Amino acid sequence: MRLIEVLSFSKTYNGRGKYLVRLFSFSEYFFKLIKKFLIKKDIFYKKAGYSHPYKFVSKLKKIKFFDLNIIVPFSCLDYLNYTYGKNWRKAKKKYNWVKDSPSTTV
Repeated sequence: MRLIEVLSFSKTYNGRGKYLVRLFSFSEYFFKLIKKFLIKKDIFYKKAGYSHPYKFVSKLKKIKFFDLNIIVPFSCLDYLNYTYGKNWRKAKKKYNWVKDSPSTTV
């Protein structure tokens, strides 16, 4: 499946083996059709992406978390509220990252 994914955008592929992959760029359209067909049959995965408002990453701060220094959004409480909702402190038993998060795009 990874091969179909890579060959479906072989003209712009920039990963490992890019020169070999680009040799097959003449077949990019064909692999896009195969990929689209497999997605419709629910055999191939759709790409899921992740996005969030710029305000959450434009200003960051360091915090100490269990002896680790990590970088988090400056307004981390607002970020958690945006991502998980007002009741973010209470765990949702059946939270689905793709369906429930406003940050996930499919």
